[in-house]
Amino acid sequence: MSTKVLLAGLVSGITGFLLGWVVYGMLLADFTAEHTIKYEGLMKEPPVLWAIFLSNTAWGILYAHIFNRWGGIQSFGSGFSSGFLISLLIA
Repeated sequence: MSTKVLLAGLVSGITGFLLGWVVYGMLLADFTAEHTIKYEGLMKEPPVLWAIFLSNTAWGILYAHIFNRWGGIQSFGSGFSSGFLISLLIA
């Protein structure tokens, strides 16, 4: 695995972590709190942020590896649009 793939995966992980915090932690926080059934052990308070960051970085490295190895995607623009579409469908 090249340094380029690892760097792209790390940047993707940081971006995904920050965008997830904005979307799910700020914009949808009231909606989630209102529509979630509360019971003991459902959510950790406070959340384990290092694990969330690690999983976002793992997804980023997976995307970067797939795009580089099998997708033939080499530019930022095509990688961004493909990654955005796939992430939107997953979310």
